[in-house]
Amino acid sequence: MRNLRWLIFCFLLLLSSPYKASSETKPLTLDFIYVGDGDSILIQTPEFHSILIDTGNLLSGFDVVEHLKLQGIRKLDALILTHPHLDHIGGVFAAMRLFKVTKVFDNGEAQDGDGVYKDISRWYRQLVRADPNYEELYQAKELRFGDLKIRVLWPPKQRVYSDWNTNSLVLQLQYGAFKALLMGDANKATEKALIESKLILDETLSLLKAGHHGAKDTASVKFLKKSKAKIVLISSAIDSPKDYPDSRTLKRYQEHGATLFRTDEGGTIRFEAYPSGSLHVIQNGKIEVF
Repeated sequence: MRNLRWLIFCFLLLLSSPYKASSETKPLTLDFIYVGDGDSILIQTPEFHSILIDTGNLLSGFDVVEHLKLQGIRKLDALILTHPHLDHIGGVFAAMRLFKVTKVFDNGEAQDGDGVYKDISRWYRQLVRADPNYEELYQAKELRFGDLKIRVLWPPKQRVYSDWNTNSLVLQLQYGAFKALLMGDANKATEKALIESKLILDETLSLLKAGHHGAKDTASVKFLKKSKAKIVLISSAIDSPKDYPDSRTLKRYQEHGATLFRTDEGGTIRFEAYPSGSLHVIQNGKIEVF
């Protein structure tokens, strides 16, 4: 089934080329790679920059590597890790050994743990944070890749919380009129802090990557009213052992009027974003235009 989804996904990428030809410029692409209950997002700019945000877990990280190879990628201009949970950083060990990485970023979160995780944390520090091209990201920092601007909304440099999910990187993407918010594993506490800090304004988002895989501790009504997301992407596993996404969270998104896309239903999903704000979505054998 997974191989069939890969074939369908690659075939649809070829079918989508007429849309590109009809535009005055090539799109920014965002691939939300199916990694089960985890995150991995590949962003490619028209100027041929490649940015990978999170890497899935230790096993699904190999699917991330395979996806990058299918895209012909040999170098990552940036590898961004939102926080240290294993379902977000597990694939970094393969990615950093198989691809040249120009810059590697994370949120600088202090790592701890017992047993196997203690070893993984040590390997992570040796590979990522000891890299000469490593940089910590925190609130107000910005990255630019051609016409793509990535602004770090969260966490602040001086931490208020100790919880890893609450301190997850929250990234705002802007490419012309296209605006996206990538929430990592951020939760309601993060949402509240963003609103109180006036970092989430009353503006319409083209795309919201749901925090924490659509778990019950995300998507407060106030946050949804502020962010006004037209489209919501949820990264979660088929038959998730954690029951992600939560049914009540899904209901809140639906009541908000957002169109939902889920990797547990559509596998890897591609978004093609144009500077005009138009969006093409390729998933599960279909191409949809917004």
